[in-house]
Amino acid sequence: MHTTLVCATVCYTLATILAQDTLPPAATRVLASVRYLADDAREGRGVGTRGIEEAAHYIADAFAAAGAAPLTFVDAPAPKSAVGGSGYGAYLGTIPDMTGSPGGVLITGVRAGSPAQQAGLQAGDVITGIGAKTVANLFDMTDALRSQQSGDTVRITLKRGNQALAATAVLGKRGS
Repeated sequence: MHTTLVCATVCYTLATILAQDTLPPAATRVLASVRYLADDAREGRGVGTRGIEEAAHYIADAFAAAGAAPLTFVDAPAPKSAVGGSGYGAYLGTIPDMTGSPGGVLITGVRAGSPAQQAGLQAGDVITGIGAKTVANLFDMTDALRSQQSGDTVRITLKRGNQALAATAVLGKRGS
């Protein structure tokens, strides 16, 4: 729960900063790092994957450039799978735009084979509702997905350009 709250706070702070017309230099650097680390080129961010190793070295280099003590990498055993899969809530498979979007969550894409792709969602769509919940921001979207279970069929309301649309998705399980 604490990790989720911290992550949500960081996302909200970033979205608030990034919603400004002109970004301060520090925010520009943070945005560049987020974009690098979230890029699909670093796929496979699980323990022992190329993507996680690239991300770890990128972060270590950033710490070193900032004058911090060097990071030491150690081999650690793979974590045991949590009962019911990893992550929290049901899985939709959207890639949200972290800069924020008034009146919903703008998505920059969908994961291949995901429930979002199967429902016909696409980059540029703005999700305004999931199930009975209104989605005005990332917090609402997280709450809406956490209130659902894998296998639930939900109605997703969205805006595509000037059109109001609805799609139906069968939510998946995180980590599968």
